[in-house]
Amino acid sequence: MFARLLVLIAVVGLGVFGLGLILTFLGYARNVGDRKYSENNIRQIGFAMMHCTDPGSVIKPESIDYFPSGTLPNPALKRDERLSLYAYFVHSLDRTTENANFDEKTGMTKLWSQIDKDQKWNLGSNRELATQKAKHLIVPATKKPVTAEGFAITNYVANGGLENGAALPKWNSEQLRGLFEPDIKTPYVEVKDGLAQTIAFLETDFFTGPWLQGGPSTLRTWKRDQSVYLGPSSDLGGIHLDGVYAAMADGRAHFLTWKTDPRIFRSLLTIDSTEEPE
Repeated sequence: MFARLLVLIAVVGLGVFGLGLILTFLGYARNVGDRKYSENNIRQIGFAMMHCTDPGSVIKPESIDYFPSGTLPNPALKRDERLSLYAYFVHSLDRTTENANFDEKTGMTKLWSQIDKDQKWNLGSNRELATQKAKHLIVPATKKPVTAEGFAITNYVANGGLENGAALPKWNSEQLRGLFEPDIKTPYVEVKDGLAQTIAFLETDFFTGPWLQGGPSTLRTWKRDQSVYLGPSSDLGGIHLDGVYAAMADGRAHFLTWKTDPRIFRSLLTIDSTEEPE
């Protein structure tokens, strides 16, 4: 009887151990799949950024020497009422890819023609567009693919640099500039650290918001004095187990692990890291 009990315990133990191995493998496989999907997304965003033009512009992408403003400029609207910089990208992707970025029911040519450039992001025809899921601006692992109001979110935020205090819309001379500013373009020549050493976009699953909305849901800044920028519980966590993907200013995809030194991360956030305070 005792021997049978030992055998039963051993069998159950092996079963639990085997189940643990299976779950571990499935978790690893899912993480690898999410990594590849995110890497592809960030490459697509980087590609779109490097081929981005002003709405209605006839300038050929190869002649562009600046990065667009962080929102579609509109002095009549607050920054978080404007269209996000992704409104530029819809136009750009439409001209440089095969309509792979958006769900089939809304092709990008049609989408761009429907965007009301003078209206708030969530009013008129823009409201319906903001509910459309942008394929390359979201990851399958996201916890909340839509907001409570039904707007499709993005897991990718543009780099607005470092600031000493609250997030957007406060933008002042104390801020250390990132690649994108809300109202003005950033010429390539102003990126003193080089395009390969400057972050353009970062992924996150925290504090996400609509992809078509300007402001913090698509353009984000970070405090100068943070001791931790990267980590599973940071505002750049929530998707991968060990780090986040970034699109660099040269369009390249780069994976930043949680072990990245905060000083290095800060220097990657600014276009001129010599401005970084000691």
